[in-house]
Amino acid sequence: MTRLSSPADPPTFPERADDPAFTRSLQPGDILLYSGQSVFSWIIRAKTWSHITHVEVAIPTPEAPSLVAASRNGVGCGLYLFNPKNLALVMRPVLGQHTFDATAALEWYTREKIGEQGYDWIGLLNFTYARAVDRDNGRMFCSEFAVRFTRKGGLDLFPEQDADTIAPRDLRLTTRLYPAWRSAAEWATFHEQKAYT
Repeated sequence: MTRLSSPADPPTFPERADDPAFTRSLQPGDILLYSGQSVFSWIIRAKTWSHITHVEVAIPTPEAPSLVAASRNGVGCGLYLFNPKNLALVMRPVLGQHTFDATAALEWYTREKIGEQGYDWIGLLNFTYARAVDRDNGRMFCSEFAVRFTRKGGLDLFPEQDADTIAPRDLRLTTRLYPAWRSAAEWATFHEQKAYT
C-alpha cells in the first residue's frame, strides 16, 4: 500500500533537504536513506547493487527537531543531528498499519548502552551470510542498527529476518514504508524507471 499524503501528515516537505524548515516535516520513525559519494559508499554500492548507501532513523522532539538515531561510519551508534547532505529519500511507516514508539526505542538504546557500539564494517561487508556467521561483536552497521532500533519501538520492518542480513537499500524496498520525500535526483531516477515500465 502506497500513499503520498494523509490528514495526519505534518506540513509538506520543502523541496530541498537543506531548507531549515525540512526537519519540521520529519516524524518519529521516518527512515532517512542516503546516497553517499565517499569511497566507503562506493564499496556499499558495489556490494548491494544500489545507490542507497546509508540509513538513519528520525526521532524529532520539540526540544530537538533534527535528532536522528544512527550508526555512522567512523563514529558508530549514537544520537546525532540531521545531516541533509546526500539525502535521497524519506521513507515513512504506512499510516494505520505500522507505528513507532520512539520512547521505547530510546529506552532500549540507553539500557543496552548502544551508544558505546562502534560501526561494524566487517558485518556490513558480510551481511549476505551474517546469519551463518551468527556472532555479536558489539558493533552495528547502519541498516542493522536502524532495524533493531525501530523493532524496539514496535515497528518491525522485516519480520522474522535477522537485522544482520538487511542492507541499506532494503529499507527502500519494504512495503511497510512509503516514500514521503524524494530528492531531485531521486525523482529523476523514478521518472526514468517509469518510462521503461
